[in-house]
Amino acid sequence: MSPRGVSVIIVNWNTQDLVLRLLRSLFSPNEAHEHELIVVDHNSSDGSVEAIRLELPAVKLVAQTENRGFAGGVNPGVELATQPLVLLLNSDAQTSSASTTEAAQYMAEFPQVGVLGPRILNPDRSPQSSCWRDPSLMWIAISAIGLSKLKPFNFERYAVAMRFES
Repeated sequence: MSPRGVSVIIVNWNTQDLVLRLLRSLFSPNEAHEHELIVVDHNSSDGSVEAIRLELPAVKLVAQTENRGFAGGVNPGVELATQPLVLLLNSDAQTSSASTTEAAQYMAEFPQVGVLGPRILNPDRSPQSSCWRDPSLMWIAISAIGLSKLKPFNFERYAVAMRFES
């Protein structure tokens, strides 16, 4: 099954170097599917808007007049999106066009999947426990003080990211 197109929405505020690095990693004119890049900028004062317009004019850019938070950035991006799949990214994310293509292929192969959450890695490439099955205050406290790493207590079973390692 061929992959579906992806609208990548990036919310930015004063992270010119990071957002440009991310956009460069996602931009590939030879993609097998449509790849739409949308940046919603929260009135950055670091030249982000100008740099994006100059270096990557194909990027759809929404220059807001104030910082409206993540949801306030995502929503205008989604309104501009023309592709059937939407990928939300922070400007400090590190990914690639190939990863986006792989996710789109998975979504095409399994159309019953409505939401796909990629595995998030730490800088040392270990899985980041970014979501939990049991977000109780007790679990947060156990994790925060490091008890979740103790054996024989298998606290990792509650971390969704740990369950899907490849």
